[in-house]
Amino acid sequence: MQFHAYDNYADGIDMLDALHPQTILAYGMNGRDLPISHGAPLRARVETQLGNKSQKFLRRIVVTDHFEDLGLIRNGWSWYAGICSRAAKTLQRPAFRLAGVLSSAPP
Repeated sequence: MQFHAYDNYADGIDMLDALHPQTILAYGMNGRDLPISHGAPLRARVETQLGNKSQKFLRRIVVTDHFEDLGLIRNGWSWYAGICSRAAKTLQRPAFRLAGVLSSAPP
């Protein structure tokens, strides 16, 4: 899955991270539209990865059948350098579906 932002930043995550129950696409906050200061119009939160994978200001999302790491930190952190181990990613956590998007917050 590839994320492309209005600030010309692009990055990618694998499907294991994309489908994880704690990964969300946020378009609102506290019952209102997501403020620009928090990444409007759309923000990706990838809780199992380091912060550079949680992109703000998304304009396009591309789902592909192959992984492509588009991040700026290609020679720094590995694409798999998440906070949780891969084994921990298989744990099921409570999640709610909002318009086909996984969310850890109640609707």
